[in-house]
Amino acid sequence: MSPSRARPTALLVAAVALAAQSLGVRGVLLWDDLPLLAGDDLYTNAARWTEAVTTPLGRETFYWRPAATTSFLLEHIVHGGAAWGYRLTAALLHGVTSALAFTLLLRLLKIPAAALLAALVFAVHPVNVEAVTWISARFDLLAALFSLATLAAIPDDVSRRGRWALAAVCALLACCSKENAFLVPALAVVWVEAVGCSGPRPRLAALGWTVAGAATALFLRFEALGYLLRTRASSVEQAGDGLQHVLLVGRAIATSILTIVFPWGTVGPAHHGERPIPADDLLGWTGVALGAALVIATIWALRRRRRTGVLLTGFVISMLPASQIIPLDLAGALHSADRYVYLPSFFAVAAVASIVCDVVAARPARARAAGYAVSLLVVALCAWRLVILPRWNDPLRFWTWAVEMAHGSDITHGNLAQAELEAGRLEEAERNARLAGRLGSTVLAAALVRQGRLEDAQHALDEAIADRPGDAAARVQRGEIELSLARTADALADFEAVLRLDAERRGAIFPDHLARALAGSAEALASAPGRSALARERLLRAEESGPGQGGYVALRIVTAWLALGDLPKARAALDRAAAAGAPASDVEALRAEIDRRAEGKPPGGR
Repeated sequence: MSPSRARPTALLVAAVALAAQSLGVRGVLLWDDLPLLAGDDLYTNAARWTEAVTTPLGRETFYWRPAATTSFLLEHIVHGGAAWGYRLTAALLHGVTSALAFTLLLRLLKIPAAALLAALVFAVHPVNVEAVTWISARFDLLAALFSLATLAAIPDDVSRRGRWALAAVCALLACCSKENAFLVPALAVVWVEAVGCSGPRPRLAALGWTVAGAATALFLRFEALGYLLRTRASSVEQAGDGLQHVLLVGRAIATSILTIVFPWGTVGPAHHGERPIPADDLLGWTGVALGAALVIATIWALRRRRRTGVLLTGFVISMLPASQIIPLDLAGALHSADRYVYLPSFFAVAAVASIVCDVVAARPARARAAGYAVSLLVVALCAWRLVILPRWNDPLRFWTWAVEMAHGSDITHGNLAQAELEAGRLEEAERNARLAGRLGSTVLAAALVRQGRLEDAQHALDEAIADRPGDAAARVQRGEIELSLARTADALADFEAVLRLDAERRGAIFPDHLARALAGSAEALASAPGRSALARERLLRAEESGPGQGGYVALRIVTAWLALGDLPKARAALDRAAAAGAPASDVEALRAEIDRRAEGKPPGGR
């Protein structure tokens, strides 16, 4: 099929991919989306772009992904940072990735109908729902897109330098999207071996040009971070000893293969296991066996069915970053994630498609039956995708699903508690926060405060801070409770501790926590003789700490201005709080308080 005739079919695949994702285009921020895009403007403020691309992701990780974070900035310029806009962009990027998948499969299989069906399997497969729907998975989505673009740029003729240069640029962008893409040179060699390329030493050309792109990314990474590779000590510790680490790898392999082969009821937001993995873990041993069988099958296929063996090699290579060989920084004892297999799923589909085409070539009479079978598979996959997509549109439904999948994970219970708290389900929030252990301490305290149990809330935070003295969120929250209990000195001590932490960590404290600490300390200082100037200075810093402040932070600033007696500042801050989405009842109560003060009446109408 000529490129001009293939283009409409590629557009058809992209349209199907977009339609299959349509139920996921909603204005909902989930999980890491909130701190990444709502709680800080680091990745959405053009004035901070240089800072964004020269610091680790989230400031406290070892990740550097400037291509993906820059995409958030560009989107914010276009649609103002609306959650539905980020999700729509992801759906469109998935459409482009699916079209690239068709182009690659057509070159590989040379049978348009087979390439179309295989590309549709990739486009609608439920295992890629997380990579496409969750905004914070943009890193996996772009890394896969640019990795496939690298393969698509590889020319038929090794002498076409322009195409090789394009492949190098795509490899650079892939590596600047997520660290797993640094394997793209190996995948490029695999791809050249699978599809062929005329001219002298095509594999060397593929390796050289893509290594140039990856090496450039490594150089930029070192210039930005000062190191090439690090892993969190806690992740290595949780992996356990040699056998436990092997079983962790086995669990990751088994889960990833299962979600690709049988996604119905297996894909989802949380794949959890006790950490370190116990020696009698069945899933871990199953994964070890599957990994060994996969390696043996790949070696056998390389000798008997060369193309299939090469594609299986590509699958194995693309799976390496998700296999926990280098322990991943996953919270809540999660050992795998669906988004990690977005790129490997392409090679899995390509390998299976190669096998089916070889079978049909040997027995042409089975071509129609194979076509019907794959068509039914596409329908079944798409149907399950449409079933699970709405779960990503409601935080309560999403985290309930996550708890069902990983009932032993503290992170799922903690996030469900947060969703229940926001929905006003205080008793359920308290129960799940207690199940989350220390991870749920701040949500537990918030639920207790809203039930009027301030002393219990402070006790919960006392335990959390005793365990983690550097927990800024817990200290800020405890300080606010102490203010409510009129324990001003204790409150000021907590807020001052947070400000010291921010200085020690060079601005790494979450902006909302810093703003609350500044506002809280100003409120505590307001009643201290001779400290009003410092209190005003801190309040001004709180207001400048970031334009992305939420309604709750803005309300704390209003309260502090009231404590200082500056009614015009309090009124202006209240208007900002209302614009930021603060609860209407809180806004009206504070507005009434400001009006009373303006009329010369005592606080609270006394």
